[in-house]
Amino acid sequence: MDNISKIDRIRSKVIGSLADAAKVYRWCDNWYDVYLFRLGIKKKLFMKVEGDKRVEINSVERLGTFLSSGEHLLHRAKSAGIEIKDGVLLFDYKGRKVSLNFNTRDELVHTLHMVSEQFIRKQYGMLDVKGRDVVDVGASIGDTAIYFALNGAKHVYAFEPSKSVYDLAVKNVRSNGLGDRITMINESCGSGGDALPYILRKYKIGNAVLKSDCEGCEYGLILNADSTVLRSFGQIMLEYHYGYLDIASKLKISGFAVNHTMPRAYSHRDKEGRQSALGLIYARLTQK
Repeated sequence: MDNISKIDRIRSKVIGSLADAAKVYRWCDNWYDVYLFRLGIKKKLFMKVEGDKRVEINSVERLGTFLSSGEHLLHRAKSAGIEIKDGVLLFDYKGRKVSLNFNTRDELVHTLHMVSEQFIRKQYGMLDVKGRDVVDVGASIGDTAIYFALNGAKHVYAFEPSKSVYDLAVKNVRSNGLGDRITMINESCGSGGDALPYILRKYKIGNAVLKSDCEGCEYGLILNADSTVLRSFGQIMLEYHYGYLDIASKLKISGFAVNHTMPRAYSHRDKEGRQSALGLIYARLTQK
């Protein structure tokens, strides 16, 4: 059974087309062709980017990868205020220079994507983290942890299960002088009901904010958690990967006001047959 409403599934194609056009409006000279391509009216797309550069896009999936992976920033890094040199990506944020490290081209593209999401589009800008502890589940290269710290978080407890990604995150935290405000933890939070209570107890966390982007583990993390545990967090923001209805329902029952973005549906299905439908959920505690 679908985990998004039927009307949202219909809307996702049209609104997704508009969203992709909106993303490129400021830097793609023929942004209107992106909209027509997404709707299927145009069969091939040549995006005109910085200067006289042209990028050929031959499928909707390729367009999605180009826009979501950070690859597009390779073609317009200068105009976006991003400097790339000697394995380091540099940009200004809140009056200071932020540096993020990379070793390969794939890591560079991924890092550009993270910069776009956190520091340009401010994906987690709805979260008020000032003076609060933050539990960051799925911390990746430390980009969100750095973003939260620079926006006044008291302390960030950042969980990343991949050792190589964790090592890069540690390097990024140190290179930005935030080792005293960010604790990187090379662990998976799992999907059991004991994950969040364990974290809260071990690190003596209170007055907390929860952020999660863990490629599907958010369902077990939230659905298996006791409502009293969820209410330890004043705000929760997560990326959902297979629809939002069950998580939204659990959070509402637990005393949260819940908002979600329009899902972007893809053809991919996981091993359980769930169709990929991505978006964000923001929840604010209204009842203790």
